[in-house]
Amino acid sequence: KKIIKKKGGRAKPLSESLNSKWLAEIIDIESKEGLPPYDTRGGRPYSDAAKNIDAIASLPDRAKLRLDVQCKRAIKAGIDPFGTPLLWNPAQQLRFTDSGVSTDGKARAIAPCVTPKHEWIVSSRKGPLTGAEALALQGIPVSKKVVSQFECGQLRDLAGNAMSTTVIAAAFLGIFLTAELIDNDTTKKRSAL
Repeated sequence: KKIIKKKGGRAKPLSESLNSKWLAEIIDIESKEGLPPYDTRGGRPYSDAAKNIDAIASLPDRAKLRLDVQCKRAIKAGIDPFGTPLLWNPAQQLRFTDSGVSTDGKARAIAPCVTPKHEWIVSSRKGPLTGAEALALQGIPVSKKVVSQFECGQLRDLAGNAMSTTVIAAAFLGIFLTAELIDNDTTKKRSAL
């Protein structure tokens, strides 16, 4: 039996790892979306292409299978996920994830929600989104000095706990456009603008 070593936990046989509800989710999605089953030839395109890359090889089986489903969704839409950077979260359940492909079959120029402790995978790089890239997605520029002082995981967590600057700008703009000021001398209301 092939043994899988979990981070900080016990090892368990691959057969035991594959007998679970998340595998049923994978099989159900593959069937509903007309994707090649994971246990057939071509059913594990991302895992096969990235098997020698530590960042992917060290992921648990369910995460690798989720990346395979995202890869098959992109390929079915006519997008090469190895040439076009798509952001995938292998920890998120597939029914809640976005493959980065719009309904017209084109890659979206939009990033999913950046969350702490999740390691987003950049499909074309076959590796994780860096902490500086995650902060940039939130609209927070980071200098090389800051990048050198903190670990990548710390910067990713910071980005996951941050609020996007565009969201903050929209909230402030909404407040300023709808706020009313009261003149204490006349008690009349007037627009803040």
